[in-house]
Amino acid sequence: MKGVLYVRVSSKEQEEEGYSVDSQVEHGIGYARRQGIEIVKTWTIAESAKGEDREGFAELIAYVRSHPDVKAMIFEKADRMTRNYHDLVRVYDVIEKHDKEAHFFKEGFHISRNSKSSEKLRLDIQVVLARNYINNLSEEVTKGMDQKVKKGGFPAVAPTGYLNNVATREIVVDPKQSLIVRKMYETYATGRYSLWDMTKVAQQEGLEHPFHKKAIGRSGIYRILTNPFYYGLIQWNGLSVMGKHEPLVSKTLFDRVQMLLGGQKPQPKTKNFAFAGFAVCGHCGSAITAEIHHKKQKNGVKRTYTYYRCTGWKNQGKICDGSHISEGDLVAQLGQPLKGLTVDAPTLLKIRQALKESLKGEKEYHGERVAALRAEATRLEGWIEKAYADRLDGILSPDEYKAKAATWSARLFEIRNGVRAHETTDAAYLDQSERILDLAQRAHDLYMRQADNYERRKLVDSIISKVVISDRRAVLNLRKPFETLTSLALAVKSGQSRRGWYARQDLNL
Repeated sequence: MKGVLYVRVSSKEQEEEGYSVDSQVEHGIGYARRQGIEIVKTWTIAESAKGEDREGFAELIAYVRSHPDVKAMIFEKADRMTRNYHDLVRVYDVIEKHDKEAHFFKEGFHISRNSKSSEKLRLDIQVVLARNYINNLSEEVTKGMDQKVKKGGFPAVAPTGYLNNVATREIVVDPKQSLIVRKMYETYATGRYSLWDMTKVAQQEGLEHPFHKKAIGRSGIYRILTNPFYYGLIQWNGLSVMGKHEPLVSKTLFDRVQMLLGGQKPQPKTKNFAFAGFAVCGHCGSAITAEIHHKKQKNGVKRTYTYYRCTGWKNQGKICDGSHISEGDLVAQLGQPLKGLTVDAPTLLKIRQALKESLKGEKEYHGERVAALRAEATRLEGWIEKAYADRLDGILSPDEYKAKAATWSARLFEIRNGVRAHETTDAAYLDQSERILDLAQRAHDLYMRQADNYERRKLVDSIISKVVISDRRAVLNLRKPFETLTSLALAVKSGQSRRGWYARQDLNL
């Protein structure tokens, strides 16, 4: 049998530092020899497995499709193959349509057209959980940034007029650029200058972009004049917190500038509805909004009902006929798919076994990423120290040093935050996966027992990804991994699992 070997690391830095590449190649060749597979081509790729734009992986798929005599695709393990569902579908496609096999030498199993359902389940669950690990990691990074903001810090590159202090990891005033920013506010507040005038003034004064050593354009000047950071307010990911940094302008001066810029008045608050912003119209694609209807009963008592319907925004204001649905009907229809998440005890046992096997892979992935991040942090710290020495020796000007240090220190913050996120996510991986299974088993019961629709909304937000209202019916998609669990439950109940089931690409891309 002929085959190909695919070896992957997550980044160029890992590839340059030799993380697992040589080991993967050596063990892959050994596995192929034992299985009687002749390796005709090898890929050594540095690319993330979580995205869908993967040139190396696409080249592998194209190669095996165009070479009928090449049957085996060899990977170290499932998460080295992919951490996204799009590529998993492509692998199943070449297996089913082109009679290929996917071999995972570290985990000791392979998938073919005739594989048992338990083997396909094992692969599906491992990819789903690997993707879930990445999502959790992203959430932990966001949490870390949010925590810094809540304490008055700023978790990014400082805006123009400020600098990132490498030692304290705080935002400090740029002694030169801050004077220009303050002058811009004071000049514009006179009401005698336009934004184009301010752009010319900024260029003449030498105001520069924080990332690039070049003049800031008109849109950049507008962002500076409308950024509340300059009077001390940090706005980040829905949070608004007074920062620890030193303001460059007063709130009074900032408000004066906003008035001259023609800022819009705040819109009056509207009534909250449990499922507002949750769905789109299946007829025209507009958002679904809510409204209150009052009906008088025969006994004279007035009753209030909540209805959801199309806004008509994409249909010249015309409300689509089939978009109306009462809140009661919407609640009932959203609960129906939750029934399909329950799986039987033997299948749960298989999933938990796949979880334990997947955990080993995630710990290895965690170790490699943390090592790579720490190596990059060490390099950046060395660069900052060298740049500081070059500044003292006169090789770098103060402005050149500040620009380099600001960029490197911002990346250092991202790295440290990433390491903390990996440590948090790695510790909680198995626990979170168990909670997903537990939620799937109890989702419908929990949903029906809620007396408050706002609580129901919180529950379905974590399970349902998209809702379309069409012909007074709610059509929805489940989030991963709940969609996978539903497919599995259906296969088990219908007896299809005996012949094997696998992910298929939906017609609605």
